[in-house]
Amino acid sequence: VFTLKRYFKRIDDVKLEFENRFWEEPKRLFAMLLNREHRSIVKMAKVMVRMAPEARSRMTGVFEELVQSKFVGVKTMMTAAAGGEGKVADALKLLDFYQSDLLLIRDGLSSRFPADMNIVTFFLLSYHRNIAQCIDVCVKQQDQVLSSGDTLELLSWTADYHRVIEDMFGTTKEDLEPQLLDRQLEQRLLGKFVKESAGKVAEWIGTLVKNECRSL
Repeated sequence: VFTLKRYFKRIDDVKLEFENRFWEEPKRLFAMLLNREHRSIVKMAKVMVRMAPEARSRMTGVFEELVQSKFVGVKTMMTAAAGGEGKVADALKLLDFYQSDLLLIRDGLSSRFPADMNIVTFFLLSYHRNIAQCIDVCVKQQDQVLSSGDTLELLSWTADYHRVIEDMFGTTKEDLEPQLLDRQLEQRLLGKFVKESAGKVAEWIGTLVKNECRSL
């Protein structure tokens, strides 16, 4: 009996060691992609296919935490970077990494995970949710003091973002939730930009006319 107990304990120990090692692997996903460790990625995908639903859910949870970890510092820096007029462009530059990351994910995972797992779509939506939160931070930080230049930067960045995502994944603005800028906010920002721009044009024309009159 003692021998059997020791035998099964050894099996349990091996199983525990395997699980501990295995659950460290998903945390290395970006390192695997950068180092082109394609075999390791394929092995991980094969294991995921055979997983019970609760284990697969745990795996996607690890992937979600992995994405969130890339944005934690960015959200803090965006709060600081968007703290004054003309700073929105600096804040938005902090998000530029999303393109290279998603390209790495698309090219590195799409052919190595079964299509029905939608692993690339999972990462796309996870990145989008975090980017939407960052944009929300930026808008709330600046909403009342956005200059016309900052407003144009924000509208241009979000338009470029949706163009890039559609080019890379065929996913349109309407397919993504939440919206980076809801329709009401987008219209308000656009209206504010037009109003301020019109005011500056009128001021410029007035100054020009005054100068012309003085020269007569």
